[in-house]
Amino acid sequence: MDIRNEIKKLSDAEKIILAEEIWDSLEDRNQSFLSEEKKRFLDERLDAIQNGRASFVSLDEIKNRFNSLK
Repeated sequence: MDIRNEIKKLSDAEKIILAEEIWDSLEDRNQSFLSEEKKRFLDERLDAIQNGRASFVSLDEIKNRFNSLK
């Protein structure tokens, strides 16, 4: 049985559900690999983003900074 052929038979809605299930299974597995220190850091970053305390740099600014180093 070729799984790709089975996936092709699914409706778009079923494919989306399958993708979500696969994503969730990766998320569950990856969380167990995070140390408490890394998890705390990521939680703090997420909190900063959600509460407007994080700053961001545009891709263009990153490119300009990189090019100025050459």
